[in-house]
Amino acid sequence: MSVFRLPTVDCRSCHSGRKSVIVRNWPSARQLRSSLRSLRGVLLPITVDDVGPVIPVVVIDEASRAGDVALALADGGIYFAEVTLRTDAGLGAIAAIADLNIPGFTVGAGTVLSRDDLERSLAAGAQFIVSPGFDDDLVSRALDAGVAVLPGVATATEVQRAIAAGVDTVKFFPADRLGGLPTIAALAA
Repeated sequence: MSVFRLPTVDCRSCHSGRKSVIVRNWPSARQLRSSLRSLRGVLLPITVDDVGPVIPVVVIDEASRAGDVALALADGGIYFAEVTLRTDAGLGAIAAIADLNIPGFTVGAGTVLSRDDLERSLAAGAQFIVSPGFDDDLVSRALDAGVAVLPGVATATEVQRAIAAGVDTVKFFPADRLGGLPTIAALAA
């Protein structure tokens, strides 16, 4: 069964909705590309000034499909993706995308929870790391390796820890459960 989901963003409620691409067992890259092309009107009018950078989150069950996903994203004008480690295919998918060398395309690893996850993600070709929470050791090791790291934060204390650690970009997570843009604005004040 094929599943493609892009949760809706309610533009009137401050763009706090989550955006993710979940792909499971697509029969063909053509169908995926067609679906992404049809979403251009949804994705592209949302600018960095509106919501900040939007990173598609890819959860994939078959690493052999990862190249098709990356090519479809690039064909749709999206040149980066966070491939989560929530499935056994995550690391293989990162490697498959990195091996394609798509000009301008950046692949990262998401749901990075441990030092081992970090090391395996970097070995697979991840160019950035996303974690759901702030882990001092993980952030330090990623920065030492020269890779961008986006740790998850939910409180002012975690934001301060990220700043002290030298991180300039964080993932507010889970944004929809923590008040969305008003909470982000309060934390940034």
